[in-house]
Amino acid sequence: MRVLIASGAQNNYSLETHKSDKLRLWPAAIILLAGGMALAVIWSLPGSHQQRNIRTLIASFIVLSLLFAWFILASKVSKAFRLLGILAVFLSVFVSRQLFEIRGVTGDLLPIIQLRSRARPALRLSQGHSVTAQVLTNSTEFPQFQGPTRNAIITNINLARDWQTYPPTVLWKEPVGAAWSGFAISRGRAITQEQRENAECVVCYNLLTGDTVWVHSDSARYSTTIAGEGPRTTPSISGDRVVTLGATGLLNCLDFESGKVIWQKDILKENNAEVPDWAVAGSPLIHNGVVFVNPGGTVQRSLVAYSLTDAALIWGAGSEGAGYSSPVLLNFLGQDQILTFKTSLLSHDPQTGKTLWQYPWQGHEPRVSQPVAISSNLVLASSGYGVGAELIKLDLDAQNRWSASRVWKSLALKSKFGPIFVWQDHIYGLDDGIFTCLDLKTGQRKWKDGRYGHGQGLLINNLILLTSEKGELVLIEPNPEKLLELSRLRVFEDKTWNPPALAGEYLVIRNHKEAACLKLSLARASEKNLALLFAKHILAL
Repeated sequence: MRVLIASGAQNNYSLETHKSDKLRLWPAAIILLAGGMALAVIWSLPGSHQQRNIRTLIASFIVLSLLFAWFILASKVSKAFRLLGILAVFLSVFVSRQLFEIRGVTGDLLPIIQLRSRARPALRLSQGHSVTAQVLTNSTEFPQFQGPTRNAIITNINLARDWQTYPPTVLWKEPVGAAWSGFAISRGRAITQEQRENAECVVCYNLLTGDTVWVHSDSARYSTTIAGEGPRTTPSISGDRVVTLGATGLLNCLDFESGKVIWQKDILKENNAEVPDWAVAGSPLIHNGVVFVNPGGTVQRSLVAYSLTDAALIWGAGSEGAGYSSPVLLNFLGQDQILTFKTSLLSHDPQTGKTLWQYPWQGHEPRVSQPVAISSNLVLASSGYGVGAELIKLDLDAQNRWSASRVWKSLALKSKFGPIFVWQDHIYGLDDGIFTCLDLKTGQRKWKDGRYGHGQGLLINNLILLTSEKGELVLIEPNPEKLLELSRLRVFEDKTWNPPALAGEYLVIRNHKEAACLKLSLARASEKNLALLFAKHILAL
């Protein structure tokens, strides 16, 4: 009897011990359920797409960390199995760090994870070797950021619409140093900025061959994991001078023929400013022999004017800090004005720097996209991160006092840094990376289609040429009823944020790794009649 009782007690003890050794799943289920609820809340809260992505990444990291803690502390698995799990996690992290790296982020702030590469492809260096730049009689100038009029509009060339029948021809494609700069083109030369190891370079290429004409180097470097490496701005060409602005604030005036330094300034040091989070990004503007840049000095130095001749300071104005949108010259009600876009939309007199009018802007996120003149008294501005677009009316009273008021506000166009196009009373642009069309009079969305990412583009007569974030060229016909994509061509395999440049039929594009020049096919006689509509539209403005 005692034996049976002892045996039964022993069996009960064994059962209880066996039960206590079973995998305890309910804490993991609670963690996963809470994580799912957190993600549902994140995507239901107001805010930008980018903010939701960041919160999702943070929530996912917290959930994975809690699951790991549960596995180690409360899962009830054997010590040997827990030790094996710890080793597996640390080994996976170690191997991942050796094989992969984070190479910046997408326009939606998602990390770009790629295999670690060896060295970058060798650059075609020929500094000091003179290459004759062919002067192209049939090409136009593209002397600055976003083209001749700094609004990404090209009016004197008609492109073929069918790239299957008349495909673009790649004249050259070469590795380049890292940068988010674009090209400025003049007299058969294409000039950009590049980071080459610890040297910030201005590089002049032959437009037709890709050969290096000259290189100017400065000892400077900007690089972060999120923002990337190298300069951000596009050079400006005026006569025999090239003006460039580096990521850390070095302002150069170089000789167009040789690249030799005419003068140089550190605009951040001189104006008591600091390198912004995403580096200096406002491309220099040249107008009437004056160079305008936005260093971001907070004591009447957020925008400054220097003499193109000798770099003498002409004036400084504004106290808003540095913005990422480039200064742009526009004319409203017969008066030239320089607009900057940072804390507010701010207008300055080009001659004196005097503030003409100011329009407050929502939020504190970066503003990069350029304001667009719609008419003599209307300006359109847009920014990303969930903010949207506004059409603003300008008025001038009898006492010569300016005022700015809202016509409409729309969340249907959140342009992070791409250009905005207006065609036949409709607005076209990238709304958080998706192409969209709005009614100009009301700001109401007509349609939204085409996931091209946060790219760039040009309005070329009656066609829109986009460079997608994934490195594709996309030709689009503006249409208020639906997306009409005419042709598409992949050029690069990596993230492409750099603005394109078009001189005649020669398109020069680049990203942080490569540059290419393509000769685009021109429209046949039957297609050219369509371009007349665009000319009439421009004249009507």
